[in-house]
Amino acid sequence: MEIIMNKFLTGLNLVILSIVIILIGLVFVFRIPNGSLDSTSSDFSDGWYYDDGTPADPGRPSASSADGWATISRETDSSEIRDADLCFTANNMYFEIFLDNEKIYSFTPELIPLYGDCHGTYIHTVSIPAFEGRKTLSIRYKTLITGSWTNFRNMKIEDGTEYLHQLLRENFGKFLLSYSSLFLGIILIVCGLFMTRNMLKTVETVALGTMIVLLACYTHTNTAIVSVISSDPAILRLIEHMALVFLPAPAMIFAAAFTDSLNSKLLRITLAAVGINAITVTVCMVFRICDFHYLLPITHMTIAAGMVFLVILFAHDLSIKKKRNPGYKYLAVAFGILVISGIGDLLSYYIPSKSYDSAASSRCGLLIFTLILLWYEIISLAEVNRKSAAGEVMNRLAHIDTLTGLGNRTSFDESERRLSEQSSGKCAIVQLDVNYLKQVNDNYGHIEGDRHLCATADCMKTSFGTLDNAECFRTGGDEFVVIIYGNDAIKDYDKAIRLFNGQIQKYNSSSKPQIPLSVACGMAELDCSLGTDPHVIEKLADERMYENKQLLKQDSLTLI
Repeated sequence: MEIIMNKFLTGLNLVILSIVIILIGLVFVFRIPNGSLDSTSSDFSDGWYYDDGTPADPGRPSASSADGWATISRETDSSEIRDADLCFTANNMYFEIFLDNEKIYSFTPELIPLYGDCHGTYIHTVSIPAFEGRKTLSIRYKTLITGSWTNFRNMKIEDGTEYLHQLLRENFGKFLLSYSSLFLGIILIVCGLFMTRNMLKTVETVALGTMIVLLACYTHTNTAIVSVISSDPAILRLIEHMALVFLPAPAMIFAAAFTDSLNSKLLRITLAAVGINAITVTVCMVFRICDFHYLLPITHMTIAAGMVFLVILFAHDLSIKKKRNPGYKYLAVAFGILVISGIGDLLSYYIPSKSYDSAASSRCGLLIFTLILLWYEIISLAEVNRKSAAGEVMNRLAHIDTLTGLGNRTSFDESERRLSEQSSGKCAIVQLDVNYLKQVNDNYGHIEGDRHLCATADCMKTSFGTLDNAECFRTGGDEFVVIIYGNDAIKDYDKAIRLFNGQIQKYNSSSKPQIPLSVACGMAELDCSLGTDPHVIEKLADERMYENKQLLKQDSLTLI
């Protein structure tokens, strides 16, 4: 079993490494700059203005009118449009598009209360009617929330189909990275739950897998490819934020389990902060008190608190446990990269830019983090299972008679102790002794004597061993014991002893030993409800076995 488990984990390790290596290649292969595949594509983000004539940036629109609506416009001519489409992504906005005074497009999706005011990112390809000369293209819009999450991005004049294909090509690497990380995180959770024998290691592995899953959920919602294939971007935005809300918890639990600091007071305080934030966000959303978008600063503070916890924990533990745990170098590097990437995303949120991607740094950090930590965790899992399996082997050797494969004296003593602790139930204790073993050893050697012992054990296995309620032991040189449990133990003994004697006769006729195998038996019943000491019943069975031995000797021929 140990060999199979180690081979499986080694193979899993190679699979994971192969996936990550392929993933790195795909990220670079599919990272194609905008417009590189379609020379007819033209940027359409410049030249916009508000009603008062001031320049407008579609990537950072303003909604300053009293009713919350505003308009941006742009002069264009027929040669600029070229029978193409107006293509862009819109975040959390209602809008209408006019060509001069003619409405050509409208977007007002229904908001689901549970999702809040953030309906997410939608991709639009607007067909512009053919016209001659110059006309004014206007977008009348209403921002649903404030901040950098309301905008028109990646605005182009391009064939709509090609625009979507371009987005898919540009974001395929990001998409594949996120979903592969999700898959690998699930693998870790499964390994932690079902393939570890150490509780602390289980907590550590499951927490790591959960953290990677949450990171993958956060990063995948920020890829345009998800917006293209999703029918409900609002729920993606909700998943993104809730992943952030709960992300610090498994990260801290993993680090604490890794450093044997699960009882840390600082861990309890930071986890309490994460829990309070999660409850606050949930209550505010359910009861429509406040949109989760406006609670992001609080979520960012809990993430920052988690980062501080990690720094303090590792700075303290690294100094006192470095020599005992070589895995610290993996952990320090991996979490250091992840913390830096997290800080990068936090700063990018509060420093808006046209190329804003809320998960750009985290996505890169996730790739490197996954590569380093999965390598370590799989190796660590294999080592833990190897040690556990070795411990099981040693424990088995301590309770098994190596010659016969039956339980040894230690195993019998433990079973007898358990019987003494029972207050109900019955059992039969059977004493067996191999006759003439000394004569066999003296005349034909210990190899022949061992054959007699092994043959006795085999006969016991094929008779008493067929009972679901029986245990067989070798307690001494030529001494064997069977415990038969249950109220019908005597009936089971009668059936098994007949089969046992038949097996001995079969062995003597087929193997033809120098001295025929002969085994004396004695049985006594134990009623645990009477409070009788099992040692007393064992002694009684032993006395009956010696009576049977004398009868067998009287009936047998002289062997020497």
